[in-house]
Amino acid sequence: MNGIKKKFPKIILITGASGYIGGNLIQYIKQSNDYDVIPVSRRHGFDLTKDNWTKNLPNKRVDTIIHLAQSNNYRDFPAGGE
Repeated sequence: MNGIKKKFPKIILITGASGYIGGNLIQYIKQSNDYDVIPVSRRHGFDLTKDNWTKNLPNKRVDTIIHLAQSNNYRDFPAGGE
């Protein structure tokens, strides 16, 4: 390749991708060509409360995970928080 290294975008997995912060963060990150985003939320077909939620993830190397998801029981925290 004539000594030129091909630059691959970094892959960021973001949980809570359908929430206010997650959705806005994804829009911000997508403005750069340096990153690919894997959005994780129920709306995107992932339920983090299930043991097998990772089975639908794409087979890609993930460089960074940003965890913004919250429990459905957040109003009961700490008694009902999971």
